[in-house]
Amino acid sequence: MNLAEAYKVVKPSVIGLAYQHPSEDDKNKIWFELSSSGVCVDPSGIFVTAKHCVVDDKRIRSVKEINFHIIRSWISNEPSFKVLYFQPTSILVSEKYDVAVMKIPSKKDINFPYIKMPSKFEINEGDSVGCSGYPVTSGTRIDVYPNLFSGIISQISFQIIDKELYCDGLVLDMTLHPGNSGGPIFNLNGELIAIVSQQENRAIKQIEDPNNVHDRKLVWTNLLHCVPYTIFNSMVEQIKRENN
Repeated sequence: MNLAEAYKVVKPSVIGLAYQHPSEDDKNKIWFELSSSGVCVDPSGIFVTAKHCVVDDKRIRSVKEINFHIIRSWISNEPSFKVLYFQPTSILVSEKYDVAVMKIPSKKDINFPYIKMPSKFEINEGDSVGCSGYPVTSGTRIDVYPNLFSGIISQISFQIIDKELYCDGLVLDMTLHPGNSGGPIFNLNGELIAIVSQQENRAIKQIEDPNNVHDRKLVWTNLLHCVPYTIFNSMVEQIKRENN
């Protein structure tokens, strides 16, 4: 598949995370702040996002504070742009990595669109990948549509667990915006390979003329740090077991 074809597979599984706030004008009313992203990985309603999206001031947000922003037409045959909000019943966060897994109550009439994870590790530096989410700076109709971004994998990091190598981090050459945290990174097969953690923007002094130390300019780098599926696939299985 090309990127456009892969995105058609992935797009229905992408959600926005909205948080409840009391209205300043009327304390009996609440409003929703759409501030980050996530992705569904199981039709029963299991979602993955970044830990910092559900942890506030070093505490895990109450499930009553978190609302999932899902477009109705993606979970039913009804052609509608109506946004539905669901609250998770449980949240599982990693102690070491910036990832969290959440569960929505199962509903008989709803099968949540979801993205599959690869059956075996086939990630290489230089691979083209896509990302989707709800950036808060996207402007028009953010309450309806997620956005698509593209880039390449520039670095893969590993750690040794029980004498075996496991991928524990990806760095992408990709520019995103606030609100994309927790969104999916997917390959051209339409499979989930990671979720967005944080963007690193750095200015590097680049010398144009080695013989003139004053001839230099600033070059901005945009490195995107991501948590690979090899870290959170076991968390997904754990929350499945706990909710059976």
